[in-house]
Amino acid sequence: MYKIFRQRKFCWLISIILLIGMQWSCAPTKNTAVRRAYHNVTSRYNAYFNGNESLKAGIRQLEDAHQDDYSKILEIFKYGDENQAASVYPQMDRALEKAAKVIDKPVSYTHLTLPTKRIV
Repeated sequence: MYKIFRQRKFCWLISIILLIGMQWSCAPTKNTAVRRAYHNVTSRYNAYFNGNESLKAGIRQLEDAHQDDYSKILEIFKYGDENQAASVYPQMDRALEKAAKVIDKPVSYTHLTLPTKRIV
């Protein structure tokens, strides 16, 4: 019984130490290659994900607003009209803003300090 308790206590201690170490090692204030690469990847794909989710929400809203008229030939692609497109403008605008953030955001590892002295 005591051995099992000791093993659990040891596992908890190791897991807490690992969690604290991982949290501390990923701090954005430190300027090492691994941390820069990690934060570049997460920030870039976070913006892609948010933009894609906004795009999906706009498309879903456009598809839900579409009403089929069964007295005419049904449309395969549900494009909608100008009024329906105006209703999904905020979602599409947010998707464009997120994509622009990814493009406009400078990558931090390219902005390393270079030597200012000129070698002659």
